[in-house]
Amino acid sequence: MRIIHALIILLLLSSISPAQVTSRIAFTKLNPLTSDFDIFVAELNENLKVVRTYNVSNVIGADSHPSWSPDGSKIAYISQRHGKWMSIYITDYLGRNTRRFSSEILGRSWGFPGWSPDGKKIAFAYEPKDNDRERGIYLIDIDGRNLRKLVGIPFGSLGSCKWSPDGKKILVHSVELYVIDVETGQYKMICDGADGADWSEKGILYSRSRFRSIFIADENGNILKRYELPDFKFIDEPSYSPDLGKVLFVGRKGNTWGLHILDLKTGKVKSLGFYAQFPDWGPAFLPRQSLDQLNLLYTMWSLIKTGGIKK
Repeated sequence: MRIIHALIILLLLSSISPAQVTSRIAFTKLNPLTSDFDIFVAELNENLKVVRTYNVSNVIGADSHPSWSPDGSKIAYISQRHGKWMSIYITDYLGRNTRRFSSEILGRSWGFPGWSPDGKKIAFAYEPKDNDRERGIYLIDIDGRNLRKLVGIPFGSLGSCKWSPDGKKILVHSVELYVIDVETGQYKMICDGADGADWSEKGILYSRSRFRSIFIADENGNILKRYELPDFKFIDEPSYSPDLGKVLFVGRKGNTWGLHILDLKTGKVKSLGFYAQFPDWGPAFLPRQSLDQLNLLYTMWSLIKTGGIKK
């Protein structure tokens, strides 16, 4: 009878809908237990309220700059867990199946690793160990093979990479903003100073704290839209929402830092109520329910097999 009762409980639990989650954001935040920076994910409901937050890296060593895969199932980020050099790691969106992206990458990798729109390649800023002449923007296949240099970086510091929606160009944020042609490696500067950037069908998104504004521009740098945010002294790392109707960003009002969301239709800004760095808004929603039910089923079956639940 106990096994029947257990199965009934399982069915009842599976019929309970979890809090309605409509999107996820990944970000870097200090873990007070380890005093290291880790990668966290926050689940948002339809009212943009945080329903749940969880840690997806949680190891000794600084982790930073999370970047969602196009289908929302994985997160790439940079980590210092294997010494002073930063390497790229990939995990699933629940923090499982974490792997070092490539043993070939034994140098500094800074900024957001950028997934190609088809999810087959990653672009990243890279400085090979003890070889400053080879620093630049590199491409590598998602299986860790075919590492190749796309272009050197004579322009300032290493930075984050964001692909164009058609996969033909890459936006590099390196204080200035540069657009690089993936086929030829030719590049051009489209903005002489920015505090973070993103790219979608809506256009190139970037913030400029000195103007207290968020901008949307075309790939030639022509400004299509400007959103003035006079209450903010600093605006950083803007990221499009999945429906492209909102922008997540790091902002400072007075002496208070936090994550904020700008509604591109109304111009209104909403605070998420906490501070974090390098946010990236997930491109797709994968329901936790089916995974949790499956894990619960495995747990129940394990208890039955080990005698924790008697027949």
